[in-house]
Amino acid sequence: MRKIAIIGTSAGQKELYKKAHLLGYYTIGFSWDASEEMLSLIDKYYNISIVEKDLIVQKCREENVCGVVSNGSELTVRISSYVAEKLSLPGTPHETIQNIQNKLWVREKTQNINGLFQIHYNLYEGIVPPNFPCIVKPIAGGGKRGVSFVTNLDEFTSALDYAKQQNEKVLIEDYIDGNDVSVESISFHGRHFVIQITDKENSGPPHFVELSHHQPSRLPQNIQMQIRALIPQILDRVGFVNGASHIELKINTKGVYLIEI
Repeated sequence: MRKIAIIGTSAGQKELYKKAHLLGYYTIGFSWDASEEMLSLIDKYYNISIVEKDLIVQKCREENVCGVVSNGSELTVRISSYVAEKLSLPGTPHETIQNIQNKLWVREKTQNINGLFQIHYNLYEGIVPPNFPCIVKPIAGGGKRGVSFVTNLDEFTSALDYAKQQNEKVLIEDYIDGNDVSVESISFHGRHFVIQITDKENSGPPHFVELSHHQPSRLPQNIQMQIRALIPQILDRVGFVNGASHIELKINTKGVYLIEI
């Protein structure tokens, strides 16, 4: 029987376990705790914290799993990539995943892509940005945590403190107005397939919390085709080869801007 390891047992993993069963996999779950509902979906459960990655590698080796997956959160994707690499299973290299979670590294790697407009950015080194408004964000993190829209010096000071709660290194970017979209893709051995372009609504300044998603996108077809052509180039630049990706973009009259991967 084919066995697959799934990192984490939160409610967000529920559909992953269900789908694995539909595909005929024997599921092995890892977490420090699991609800009764989630345990009913898991064939074999190890009460091991997901940060105990070497212990997870050991158990996966003993179980002879043929794959390791997660729901793609900032933490679980790091663990699944590490385990997959140690076991020589399909995945994106662990170092690459760590690099992609560094927003400054991504900015530097995605320069000069034809058709992708660039956002002016700087790593904060004690100098107040010359122009407002701007975006202040931690160099790593997800879910909009630590991200602020800033219009003046007082707000900038508060935004720095807020960002540094997530990471001591802080990125400052020009604010780009326009439509928010995300692009959901699947990559397999370096081939990238766009699954969906999603129109998003958020709470607006100062933290842009996502409120709703709309699929399929209502963007003009020529813009959607442009996005579909850009995504493989972006993923190639950062070295992503296997797995699911979620890329956030801004679209305005000037063109397409990369926000985050």
